[in-house]
Amino acid sequence: YNPTESILEIDAAEALEDFSGIDLSIGGKGGSELSIRGFNEEQIKIMIDGKPLSNSYMDAVDLTGIPLTNIKEIQVLKGPISALYGSNTMGGVVNIITKSPLRNKQLTLGTQIRRNNTNKYYANLYQKFDTFDYSISASRYHTDGFVLSDDFHPTTFEFGSVRDRNASTIYDFQTKFNLELFDFHKIGLQFGYTNQPLKEIVSDIYEPNFREFTDWKRYQASLSAFFQLTDFLEYNGQIYYDQYNDTYVEYKDADFSELDYGWPSDLESWTFGTHNFVDWNINKNLKLTNGLRYEKSAYNRKDNQSYIEWTSNSSQQLNYFLQAEAKQNDFSITISSGFSFFRIGNSNEWKAHFQPSAGIYFKNNNNLKLSLASGINTTYPSLRQLFSSHTGNEHLHEEKAWKNEFTIEQPFAFYPLSGNIYSSIYYNKITDLIQRIGDINQNLKEAESYGFE
Repeated sequence: YNPTESILEIDAAEALEDFSGIDLSIGGKGGSELSIRGFNEEQIKIMIDGKPLSNSYMDAVDLTGIPLTNIKEIQVLKGPISALYGSNTMGGVVNIITKSPLRNKQLTLGTQIRRNNTNKYYANLYQKFDTFDYSISASRYHTDGFVLSDDFHPTTFEFGSVRDRNASTIYDFQTKFNLELFDFHKIGLQFGYTNQPLKEIVSDIYEPNFREFTDWKRYQASLSAFFQLTDFLEYNGQIYYDQYNDTYVEYKDADFSELDYGWPSDLESWTFGTHNFVDWNINKNLKLTNGLRYEKSAYNRKDNQSYIEWTSNSSQQLNYFLQAEAKQNDFSITISSGFSFFRIGNSNEWKAHFQPSAGIYFKNNNNLKLSLASGINTTYPSLRQLFSSHTGNEHLHEEKAWKNEFTIEQPFAFYPLSGNIYSSIYYNKITDLIQRIGDINQNLKEAESYGFE
């Protein structure tokens, strides 16, 4: 997906709606529910510039809360995923790539207006010097939500106008700084802040409650570095921190004067991680990549029901990976292997697994592309699946999928038309899926999925 200056979707969820193999809907609390070839959003890794976004306690990243104001492209990986991406990639990877300054100075101002009081205002400032560049982006997005049909009639079970109560306002601020050192090295800093003062949530038609999030906030920061160690060795590294806080409330009346029992619920969730790898360019036809990922996620939660006092839990992941890329004429082969380790809470036990993948690729002078790939990808249980007071199970282990894919791609040009023909066949064998059975989350046995795009 490559947006233009004149046509921009409102948020990341809208940008992904037209991808083949992707289904996107709005869930029970107003957040996005992304599905890639049948895998749900809890099994998909969402990243911005290669940094995973925190899904922490609530399992999944809400794509409707990621405004598109400074986006260069969105990459979607649906088949077997390289070990370079670590764990939690069983369902695929979505990587949102932001723009870098290409001119000495550029200021972009824009607005989008749609029906039902949906509007977006944004400003992007870029400036590039000899060895330094920066970008600053700010936006405000508001919507009164979706529109009900004029001939809509509530059912006898509904308690007021609850279906169309889904307004929200999002303020977003992002900034990046990049510095070149000695012509060969680079370091970068990134900061981000997103705030939703209020997000209304559609209520179930059988319940009289009115629900909403208040004061939803997200903070992001990262430090990246690139060093040309020798003519053949390159180092890339990142340290990142991602935190979000929110308050969830339910009211008994449409005047929002009486809180329902048990609320409000306060949640603080954060992720700290680092990603480091070294590229060894042995020659023009052979490249080795070796690296390490580490990530820790944690939450604090408090309400008037099961979490009377502040309750905290955490999980950690450690991934070591090695990848080889070889090219010969029109063919290239990629082989990667990863060893992943997972630990919850204060446990001293690390659970380990092996994550291999391989692919063979062909591209000729007519830009015909063929690929065949196979690999094993995993997703570890979320903090909610492990520790929820209602359904949590600390004995859960990772979900695993053996994924296989064959693709063919051919550009064409027949004046005045040009385009691209793409086709894919895939087969996935999945084990230990996590589902709620009765009152507890459990690992199930096996499932299969296959299809054609």
